[in-house]
Amino acid sequence: MGEGRKRIGEIEGELEEEELKDMKLKEVGEKELEERPKKKGEELEEEEMKMELKEELKEELEKFGGEG
Repeated sequence: MGEGRKRIGEIEGELEEEELKDMKLKEVGEKELEERPKKKGEELEEEEMKMELKEELKEELEKFGGEG
């Protein structure tokens, strides 16, 4: 069970890191974002990665009866 909790912590950490990146991007401001626009593919890739992490976290939590 310790291994499962460790993995849940890793997933939560990765998800938190992605959310922090998003917050920082928003804080940068519109002007700077316009100067260096992101490609649509990159945005979709990041969003997909976050969704996968959330799904993996949900699965791990379900394995251990929602503990966490």
